[in-house]
Amino acid sequence: MNTFKTLKNILEYIPNCILCGKNLPITVEGYLRTKTVEFIKIKCEVKDGLLRSKNKKRNLIISIEDNKILDGLDLLQKMLNSEIKIKKDCTTCHFKICTSCTKASARNGNNFPQLTLSSEEAHYTLKGGKDIQINKYYFSAQNDQVANIRLNNRYLPPMPWDFSKFQDLEHMNKRLSTIILFH
Repeated sequence: MNTFKTLKNILEYIPNCILCGKNLPITVEGYLRTKTVEFIKIKCEVKDGLLRSKNKKRNLIISIEDNKILDGLDLLQKMLNSEIKIKKDCTTCHFKICTSCTKASARNGNNFPQLTLSSEEAHYTLKGGKDIQINKYYFSAQNDQVANIRLNNRYLPPMPWDFSKFQDLEHMNKRLSTIILFH
């Protein structure tokens, strides 16, 4: 399974959308458990080596070099009672990378825990109107290397796929056309 020790590693892992080339924004999601359970989604930006929340009500500042939590430690500790997800979603197309951490993976102190890759998704239309959906989920070591590819609502056999190997959509389509040719 892919794990990221620092936030810098997750930022460097596929920094731009493969489908459109735009920068992928970061979102921190989780459940805040106090007297009630509240789902929160904190949109973040990276400035000067720090991951900062854009939300005025929820302050969160984390150093991307060493995962040191500079502000929002109490917020993250309340969120760690369940699972925290850090997502990289493209704002214009359907390309998503999701990582997660749980209380069990959290280290003591003021550091954000290491993240584990949980899923990658791409959904777009090929020339000629062919609908393509590629999903890769990381539940176990056996699932690590294969992805589910759906072409016009027909599933192809699970096959090896690594999103990080593709530079852009054209490169990914060449690999996909080879797969389609033999299935």
